[in-house]
Amino acid sequence: MNYLLVAFFFAAAVYQTIRKGPGAVFAYVYLPVQLLLSTVSPVTVEPLPDITSPIAVSYGVVLGMLASGKFPFFKLHLIDWLVVACSASVVVTGYVNGEFWTLVSATGNETLRWLVPYYMARLAFNDAVTRRQMGLSLCFVAMAMGVIGIIEFRLYPLFFSRMLEAYNMTMVHNTMVLGRFGFFRAMVTAEHPIDLGNVGLLLGGLIPALCITGGIPMSDKRVLGGLAGTVMILIASMSFSSIAGAFVALGIYLILRYVRGSEWLLIPGLAAAILGGILFTNHLLEIDLESIKPADAEVAFDGSYYVRVLIVQNSWNSYGNSAGWLGYGDDGLKKDVLGLDSVDNSYMLFLMRRGWVHLSLRLFLAMMIAFIGSRMLRGTFGQAQRAPAAALIAVLLGTMVAMYTVWFGFVYAILWICALAMLVTMRQVMSQRLAPVSYGFPVTLPESQPLIAQPI
Repeated sequence: MNYLLVAFFFAAAVYQTIRKGPGAVFAYVYLPVQLLLSTVSPVTVEPLPDITSPIAVSYGVVLGMLASGKFPFFKLHLIDWLVVACSASVVVTGYVNGEFWTLVSATGNETLRWLVPYYMARLAFNDAVTRRQMGLSLCFVAMAMGVIGIIEFRLYPLFFSRMLEAYNMTMVHNTMVLGRFGFFRAMVTAEHPIDLGNVGLLLGGLIPALCITGGIPMSDKRVLGGLAGTVMILIASMSFSSIAGAFVALGIYLILRYVRGSEWLLIPGLAAAILGGILFTNHLLEIDLESIKPADAEVAFDGSYYVRVLIVQNSWNSYGNSAGWLGYGDDGLKKDVLGLDSVDNSYMLFLMRRGWVHLSLRLFLAMMIAFIGSRMLRGTFGQAQRAPAAALIAVLLGTMVAMYTVWFGFVYAILWICALAMLVTMRQVMSQRLAPVSYGFPVTLPESQPLIAQPI
C-alpha cells in the first residue's frame, strides 16, 4: 500500500508542476503530505536513497520542471544564500568525514529534503490565491491533528501510527507509549511528541500569516478552529520544550503586533538571547549531576531537566570541544562514547556533527530573521500589516528556543524552513510597494493609505 501512496504523491507532483508550477505543488500536495503522511514507510529504489512521501513530491517537482522546461525564478535574498550555505556545509562535512558516495548521498538529501521544499514555499507565498488556500488547508489540518491528538492523549495512545501500522504503512517506532502527569503523550502524524508539539507551535504562526495575507479575517470560524487545533496539539504533546517555545512566540508576537517601535528591539533582543544561551550552556557544564539527579527518574520536570544537563555535559566533553570547523559528520558520533541514547539539543548536534561553521551559520540565520523582521515592521500598523509578519517572526524564533532541548529534524524542521521561505517572500512583497492583486497581501503605497485585503 505504501508503494501506491508514494507513487501517487510523485505522479500528483509531476502533474501539478507541469500544469500550475512548483508553488501550487507546495500548497496542494507537499504541505498535506508532509503534515499528515510523512511517516508512511519509504520506498527503496537502488541506488537512490529511500524515497519517503515528501521526497517523492520533491522528485516529482524536479521531473515536472524538466519535462515542462519551466523553472520559475524569484529575486534572491541573503537568507536564500544562507540556507544554501547551511546545506553546503552539511555536504562538505559529509565528504570530509566520509567518501565520494557520502558526498553524493548528502547532496541528494539536502537538495530533495530541504532546498526543493524551500524553493516551493518561496514561490507559493508569492501568489495571493495560493496563500488563501494554504491558510484554509492548514486550518483543517490543524483541527484534524488536534482532534486525533486529544484521542491519543486520553483514550487510545498512538492511535494514528498504529492504525497505519495495521496496513504496514508507517516507519514510526510506536511500541513504547510515553506518559506524563497520568496522560499519554500524543504523536499523531509526527515521529515524536516533541515533534508534534513543535508542529503545533509553527502552525500557530503560519495559519494567521497565510489567512490574513490571503484575505481571510481572523474572526472567521475556520481560522479560529485552526488556532484551537494548534492549542490542542500542544496540550496533547505535553512537551515542555514546545510549550515553552509557544509562550516565547506568543510574547514576541504580542509585543511586535501591538507595541509600535518594538521592531527596533528585535536585533538587540535576539543578540542578548544568543549570549544568554551561551552563558546558560556554560552554567550547565559546571553543574554537579549528582546534586540534581532525581530520586525518581519518572518525575516529569526534574527528570527532564536532569537529562538535558546530562546531554549538554556528555556532548561537550565527548565531541563538542573538539568538533573543529566541520564536525564529525552523521556517522562520527558513537553512543558508547557519548553515553547517551539521543542528543536532544539542536545546537550541540550542529556543533558535533557539522562543526563551528555550521553552528555559526545557524545563529547568523537567526540574526537575519531579526534583521529583516525589523525592516518589515517599520512604518506598518494594524492587523493587516503587522500581524502576518509578527506571527511568522514569532514562531520562527520561538521554535529556535524550543530547539535547545530537541533534535533539529522530523516534520517540524521542514515546516520551519518552509516558514522561513515564506517570511523572505513576504519581505520582498512588502518592499515592492505595489498595489496587491485581488484579495492579496496589503502593502503600503507611497502616495496613499495602506491597502487592506478584502475577504472573498
